[in-house]
Amino acid sequence: GGGDLARGARDVQLEGNDRARNVVARFPSLEKAVECYNSPAYQAALAHATGASVRDLMVVEEIE
Repeated sequence: GGGDLARGARDVQLEGNDRARNVVARFPSLEKAVECYNSPAYQAALAHATGASVRDLMVVEEIE
C-alpha cells in the first residue's frame, strides 16, 4: 500500500550524517507502514539486506 516519493534522487546534506542513497515512501497511515515492515514478505526481503548494507529506518506520521 505504499509508494515511493523519493528514491536515489539528488540530495544535499546540510546537517548530520550523509547517506549514499535515500528512499522516502508514503503509506496510507503510520500503522500501515509498520504493518508492511512486519509483514512476512518484507521480513524475507530484509533478510537479504542484513549485513549487506547499513540502514536507518524510521516511520514518521504525516501531518495533514
